[in-house]
Amino acid sequence: MTADIRKHSAAPRRAARAPGVRLLAALVLAIGCLGGGGAVQGQEPAARPDPQHPGMEAMNVADFLQRPDYQSLLNELVTRHKFDRAQLEGWFGQSRVYRKVQDKFDSPAEAKPYAEYRNIFISQRVKDLGRQYLEDHRELLAEVHRRTGVEPTVVAAIMGIETKFGNVRGGYRAFDALNSAFALHPTRQEFFRKELIEYLLLCREEGQDPFAYDGSYAGALGMPQFMPSSFRRYAVDFDGDGQRDIWTSNADVAGSIGNYLSRHGWRSGEPLALEVELSPEQAQRFNLGHKERFPLQRLLSVGVTLPPFAPAGPTSSVAVVSYDESDGRTRYFVLFNNFFSIMRYNVSVNYAMVAKELDDFFEGLT
Repeated sequence: MTADIRKHSAAPRRAARAPGVRLLAALVLAIGCLGGGGAVQGQEPAARPDPQHPGMEAMNVADFLQRPDYQSLLNELVTRHKFDRAQLEGWFGQSRVYRKVQDKFDSPAEAKPYAEYRNIFISQRVKDLGRQYLEDHRELLAEVHRRTGVEPTVVAAIMGIETKFGNVRGGYRAFDALNSAFALHPTRQEFFRKELIEYLLLCREEGQDPFAYDGSYAGALGMPQFMPSSFRRYAVDFDGDGQRDIWTSNADVAGSIGNYLSRHGWRSGEPLALEVELSPEQAQRFNLGHKERFPLQRLLSVGVTLPPFAPAGPTSSVAVVSYDESDGRTRYFVLFNNFFSIMRYNVSVNYAMVAKELDDFFEGLT
């Protein structure tokens, strides 16, 4: 997804198509400009109660459109991507900005210690849902495996983390979420500028207006939680009905997850990560984090033993990470290529480790 910025507690759905209210949006924008020229960069317009989200307040994007960053965005959409400026101003004029989105970015789940993080995603309910998912979609997942090389249990692990197999719904219109992040998240503004452009291109390609899709607070889409750029590149029409439906088509969802991982180097049959015992000296030498990779042979040459696993080859590039359990024990893991493929889905080591744990559990069911 992908998605290095994504929320894993919201599964979006298709939203009702919003009416095109260009005239009203243009009038709102004109009134805003007459009343002071709209918000300038560095100033924030007043928030108002939002009827779509009781108890939440929102600002209108129309109040931001005179800022240089929004003017630059609109200019690029018009000149490079051939959008109609009046139509763009109508769409943006109807969109909302939520301060709560910025608050969520300020406290990401991925920053938690792993012992806390895993409890967000690994529960008996997720395990039960995964067991049923694997049973209900056995033939589909076998076909995904055949075409992409990605094992059914891995697809199930991603589904469990992202949206609890489609059981957790998104809380924002995707266009609102992306605008909120672009307007209020300065350290990632360039990323969300790109995703806003990708999103509008996606809507044009799919024949939808920008209010057609719901998403997470970060603008991630569908059951696999693809960012717009990932949707455009990796979502597939696996069931052959002419649409890439990652909201309701189990075939398109599973096929798109498999396609994403396959396109990011997945190797069928190889492990994600294996737990090992390290002496203090070995830990000091090898426990260097996921970015420090080295040939597996280096570990084997100093007597580190690994549990049985599908051959990855002694020249395979690996890394070692550790985390502390709630009881104070330190556990060490050797990370293999497929672990890094999942980190292309989400750049958190915690996320990939949860995927490994769920994959192990689901694998034990077969």
